[in-house]
Amino acid sequence: MTPPAVRTRDEIAALLDGWDLLPSGLVPISQWRPGPDDAPAAALSVLGAAGRLTR
Repeated sequence: MTPPAVRTRDEIAALLDGWDLLPSGLVPISQWRPGPDDAPAAALSVLGAAGRLTR
């Protein structure tokens, strides 16, 4: 199993180059696609994104 890698936001964004990111984009996972009734979550230092590769 590959160990996790610590990367900066800019390094992660570079890995996602060429991908069409879904809303909310590259954000802390506590802020990704919150529901309309969700209370603000505590900020985490973990980033997440979802997208599709555009060709």
